[in-house]
Amino acid sequence: MSFLTIIAYFKGTELGRCNYTYLEPIAYKSSREFIFKNFIVKNAVAIDNSGHSFINTSVYLTNAYGVAIELNKFKIIPLHPIDFFENGDIKIYGTIVHDWFIDVYNQPIIEIFNLWSGNQSHSLIKFPSDILKKASLDARAKFSGLPKKITKNEILIDGLIINDKYDFYLQLADKLVGERGFFGSCYNSLSECCIEVYKGEKDNQVTKIVFKNADLIANAISSDEFNDILSLLNEYKYL
Repeated sequence: MSFLTIIAYFKGTELGRCNYTYLEPIAYKSSREFIFKNFIVKNAVAIDNSGHSFINTSVYLTNAYGVAIELNKFKIIPLHPIDFFENGDIKIYGTIVHDWFIDVYNQPIIEIFNLWSGNQSHSLIKFPSDILKKASLDARAKFSGLPKKITKNEILIDGLIINDKYDFYLQLADKLVGERGFFGSCYNSLSECCIEVYKGEKDNQVTKIVFKNADLIANAISSDEFNDILSLLNEYKYL
């Protein structure tokens, strides 16, 4: 199963679609290479590099509820002529112009969704682990949204495997909501998750969270933030 559908348009006509794209991370002279991977051509066309030709691109995510939402929307201005004639990898060197009202194209999130689909990553190893962990949390938020229900079992969060705040929130989500679930990425979003679960749990039965090696967690995410988190979780009877 693929979670992403990327559709390219030219002058209002769909050129075709694919499930994975790759944007070169470093822009040389404000331009970079963009790849439509395994692109299926619907309408063949040759595009010039006049500077007035735009390839409009939309990235859609099918979320946990089966609803397609627009994740990204942007224009590619090619600096070299490009042909959309044959299926396969289509590489474009040009300038990316983002839509003001949609999230900026984020390659690490694309990589996470591609990984979820069981596909080989094009550039996963090029990103630092903290960027990928943040992308994983962002991907979970976009895919699952705020949780409605959580596990009823007591869960254990061990500070021995918490190296930073991203590890903490990933562990919390995995244990409470499950794979690809979301339970916050900062204090504010954690609070929103607690409120949402509280509204959805009619029997008011709340999961108990046990923290082991809590001092290591405090060191990883800062003592003040961890104390705030403990106060919040205690307020909603998780402790």
